[in-house]
Amino acid sequence: MDILLQLFIGIPLLGYLVSLIIPNKNENALSGIAFAVTLAYLIFGLGFLYYWYLSDFRSINLKEIVVFKSDEYEFLVDFYFDRFTAVYAMVGGFLSFIIVRFSRVYLHRELGYKRFFNTILFFFTG
Repeated sequence: MDILLQLFIGIPLLGYLVSLIIPNKNENALSGIAFAVTLAYLIFGLGFLYYWYLSDFRSINLKEIVVFKSDEYEFLVDFYFDRFTAVYAMVGGFLSFIIVRFSRVYLHRELGYKRFFNTILFFFTG
């Protein structure tokens, strides 16, 4: 279950990287990638929550990457999942999904179409 926790960042990051290589003129592909990524995130999140429910809502603390280490201090990238994180992840995923769904039509033929979807996918990664 600890390894699945990394997919909360991996899914949007993969969508962001794919959206960078899509040309500006291909609006359907850009919005389609963003829509698919946010939908996949929500589906994965709901499945993860169910799996987390089966493990009695045990907090997950995954200390993955050590950035700096000394005798007195250790600075690392830490993935932590608890009840607050679950609420934030689902609300953030749902709001991003709604924004992407609305923006597909609203921003049609705008000059910043690609920049907007790249930005929202990068923000969603965070």
